[in-house]
Amino acid sequence: MANLVGFGPLAVGVVGVWVSATAFELGKLTWESTEAVEPDRFATLHIVVQGDNGKRVWIFNEHGELIIADLSPAEYKQISRGRLVPRTPLGMPARIGGVTWAHPAFASKHVIARNDKQLVCADLNAE
Repeated sequence: MANLVGFGPLAVGVVGVWVSATAFELGKLTWESTEAVEPDRFATLHIVVQGDNGKRVWIFNEHGELIIADLSPAEYKQISRGRLVPRTPLGMPARIGGVTWAHPAFASKHVIARNDKQLVCADLNAE
């Protein structure tokens, strides 16, 4: 499991293309979701926990999309999703359409994301 995040009663991580949660108390997998990236192979997802309670996460996927989701021991619930940067092609046949691999940066209610050709800064203030 890569990109493991532990908070509250959960350990959340990426296994292949699945965002998975394991309940610490039960010691077993409680759910899996392929909603963050399509299930065609392994995936790159960066997970950032918002605040101290650990329920809300920000996920930046390899398609350049920023996803806001709520996680609980029972489910993955997507709140919103939007593209920050387009994917850029690589010379790898398994990555048709390209990827965005760089981890985003968050500061002062903004997110900074990049691909191989551009850098963007988006305002995260709710309107």
